[in-house]
Amino acid sequence: ADETFTRDFLIAAQTCEIDIWTNTLEQPQTCRGPVLRATGIFFEGSPQCVHRGRLKEVPSFRRWAQPAMIIGECISGIGDSKLHPPPEREAGHSYTPRIKGYGFNYDWSKWPQNATMYPLFNGADFRRMANGVMQWRTGYHFHNFFDTLDKVRWKHFTYGHKHGGALEQPLNAINRDVNLLVRCIMDRPDDDNYEKRLRNPMKEMKNDNFTMPIAFRSKEYAQARKKELQILISKDEMLYGRADYYTGNNLYNAKTMITHPAANATSVLFVT
Repeated sequence: ADETFTRDFLIAAQTCEIDIWTNTLEQPQTCRGPVLRATGIFFEGSPQCVHRGRLKEVPSFRRWAQPAMIIGECISGIGDSKLHPPPEREAGHSYTPRIKGYGFNYDWSKWPQNATMYPLFNGADFRRMANGVMQWRTGYHFHNFFDTLDKVRWKHFTYGHKHGGALEQPLNAINRDVNLLVRCIMDRPDDDNYEKRLRNPMKEMKNDNFTMPIAFRSKEYAQARKKELQILISKDEMLYGRADYYTGNNLYNAKTMITHPAANATSVLFVT
């Protein structure tokens, strides 16, 4: 997993009572909104590459509403299913998302209005349900932190958001996030990009009272990681080419977006 709570928050969660989970034998969990979510900084492959937020007038970092945690008493397969009746789900399967009216996006219109207990959460609920509590400045998203770019390509070829061209097209054209990574590491402009990076993430985090991970505060580590990626990206672009006209605002088109063709396009072979 590339999403994590901060170390201090995990320690606090183990030792302190959390309001939404406080219960007794006489008053068990209702499970109406049992999810506790973090808001984290979105790092893209390097301590120096941080996603900028969408507000143009405020040069702050993009928030990521993950990771999340939930008390076991409200998890399907662990909690009491007799106490917490199941909701209606898509296609009638126990592992699919809830249909509208059973708590999705705060809509309980199809659940008994006088109910005091609510359904247990399955994996789809945990990922997709927009309820519970948001805890600010408590998480990190370490996106695409790999030691080889073959792994980045393989991830995006097989991942849940699968990209069919991830094994053959230019690295920066795989998607918006990887494009930001390449432009950031190679010091290329991103003015026209859909995803933009912060120019001084350390300063912006300090202004927002957000703490940088301890290892990332090391200038030596940050520079070493950048140099490592610069070498990897340069070699990758020799094999697969470079598409500077891809900005993430439109779908990739090899005919119009390739700016530096592969050195030997016919000999490219992806090895896993």
